[in-house]
Amino acid sequence: QDEMYVHHYKNMAAFVGAAQPRFSERQCLETAMQIVTLIEGMMLLTAPRAKHFSSRAAVSRMIKRAVVKLMAAEAGLDSPAPIS
Repeated sequence: QDEMYVHHYKNMAAFVGAAQPRFSERQCLETAMQIVTLIEGMMLLTAPRAKHFSSRAAVSRMIKRAVVKLMAAEAGLDSPAPIS
C-alpha cells in the first residue's frame, strides 16, 4: 500500500513540475503532498454514503480553485490564473 501511495505522490509531483517548470524538485514534492492530502480529505466528504455538504460539481470547483491558489502561492504569484 505504501508503494502505491508513493507512486501516486510522485506522479502528482510530476504534474506539479509540468505546471510550474520553475519549481525545484523539493517544491514539486511538497506541493504534491498538499494536493494529495487535499484530495484524500475531500474523498471523505464525497464517498457514496457520505452526507454531502454540496454537489459534487461544487466540490470539484472548490478543489480546482484550492489547487490553483496553492500553486500560485508556491510560485510567489499575487493572483492565480483564471480556471478554465
